[in-house]
Amino acid sequence: MTGESVSLQSLCGAAIAKCSDTPAIEFDGQWFSRSQVNAIARKVIDAIDAMDLGEHPLIAFAARNRPSTLAAFLAVLARGCTIRMVYPFQSSEALAAELESIQPALTILTDEDIASPVTQALRHCDSTLLSLSVADAQLVDGFNRPGRPIAGTDRPQLVLLTSGTTGRPKPFPLDFDVVARYYAGDPRWLATPETKAEAADAADITPAFLYFPIGNISGLYTTLPALLSGQRVVLRDRFNLDAWLEFVKRFQPSVFGMPPAAYRGFLDLNIDPADIRSIRAMGAGAAPLDPDVKAEPLRRAMAFQF
Repeated sequence: MTGESVSLQSLCGAAIAKCSDTPAIEFDGQWFSRSQVNAIARKVIDAIDAMDLGEHPLIAFAARNRPSTLAAFLAVLARGCTIRMVYPFQSSEALAAELESIQPALTILTDEDIASPVTQALRHCDSTLLSLSVADAQLVDGFNRPGRPIAGTDRPQLVLLTSGTTGRPKPFPLDFDVVARYYAGDPRWLATPETKAEAADAADITPAFLYFPIGNISGLYTTLPALLSGQRVVLRDRFNLDAWLEFVKRFQPSVFGMPPAAYRGFLDLNIDPADIRSIRAMGAGAAPLDPDVKAEPLRRAMAFQF
């Protein structure tokens, strides 16, 4: 291991280069292999390169949690694009207005978000459109931008969204070096072949349970380390207590967390302590945890540490 830093682009490129039948992402009860996921990523990179959009083109990315979305996210990071995350859980009209204000060279959407107001807005700003199904990525006919460089930024950036707890989600930019340093973990560790994730059998490593959208901070710091280290991922569209409990019973993690608002529902389930006996500590973030929930006798009986 050296003291030299490793760029976020090279880390993502190295992750995409790993091809095997090893399970990578579980979604809706189906496992997708690392080869399947990385084939989608390479398809996205090839599409961007074919459009000749310039060195760091501005890309609007409305990212719902899908295997193809995680693959596309790795791809646009590896390609050095400037990525402007867009909140997908809004009306078609609001999404269209936001995209038109951004004026992206390329827009990446899951297929369920491609509606008439959105396509009209993309025609107005002459944006290429790439559609993501659960496990594929396709350029949409009629939205193929002519080959010409489009002004992006001098350095690639990832523009994330705030949580929206005090109003509409707000964009804020992060330089790729900042992302590599603080959100991807130690990039030197991740780039070293003899890491725990690489040396151990994949079945021996507890998967990451991902439910935060990758367009916000929580999604970034839970998703990116798993993708770069090769850790398996159990992906959900959003948080669900039943899915959470099923994950805990299957994989028996020792440390876990959930959104603060979910803790009351968790306690109200009257879960058999034996089903979650592996958990020694739980956490919460993004908002205060209800003091009454913290004082719940069940918490003390189960030795949870908040």
